[in-house]
Amino acid sequence: MNGFPGDQGFKRISLQPGELHFEQHSSELVVHTLLGSCVAMTFWHPRDKIGGMCHYLLPERYQFCKNAHHPHGYYGSDVMEYFLQHIASTGHKPSAFHVKLFGGGHVIQLNDRLNPELNVADANVRFGRTQLIAAGFSIKAEDVGGKRYRKVHFELTNGNVWVQYGYYS
Repeated sequence: MNGFPGDQGFKRISLQPGELHFEQHSSELVVHTLLGSCVAMTFWHPRDKIGGMCHYLLPERYQFCKNAHHPHGYYGSDVMEYFLQHIASTGHKPSAFHVKLFGGGHVIQLNDRLNPELNVADANVRFGRTQLIAAGFSIKAEDVGGKRYRKVHFELTNGNVWVQYGYYS
């Protein structure tokens, strides 16, 4: 990625699936991740230059058996709780943050006899949109769906998000 600003001395944090990060102090930070059917959301406060990013794999914890061992960022429901708590601790309201939604690529096929219409990518995107709006956020941009994976880079200094695409055959 030639000329990407985050390559020029910014601190970098790489999110693995199920991880999330919130920065309460303005810093030259780039948070990045690689998405397939998972979803990443970025939260950014334009005046204070604070915010964060997540990478969740499934919509809601309660829908899945044997889920206690999964990390807090594995489920979108946990992610929303995490960001709402961190945003409240800054004294801001969700509506003050710019939120962007990414991922939900149709990169895996699941054959589930009990639920043949199961589509993890679409469920993740639908859940993210619904929960963000219900919590009082407004989605400023999104890049979701398609048959591709995405490398997402989020610059905390200015709220910019850079996306690189790759395709599955």
